[in-house]
Amino acid sequence: HQHLSLLGLGRSALLGATDEATNRGLSAAGARCFPLKSSIGADEAKWGSPGFSHMGRTKALLVRTLLELNATLLFADVDVVFLRDP
Repeated sequence: HQHLSLLGLGRSALLGATDEATNRGLSAAGARCFPLKSSIGADEAKWGSPGFSHMGRTKALLVRTLLELNATLLFADVDVVFLRDP
């Protein structure tokens, strides 16, 4: 959230948190955050597992829903690094 704020994007960003501690921490830092609930546990979401595939479909559905609402969107996981303005 701090990096988004430095870029002037802090108030336009909406962050989905996959666990309650992250949601609380981001919210306390002033981020616009929502709980991204999952029916699978962290162990089930390892790369290549059925849970990982389910998580990918859930994220795709979220993106589709936001686009249907005519939202402008840049969707990235927390482990993505941008080397220049996308």
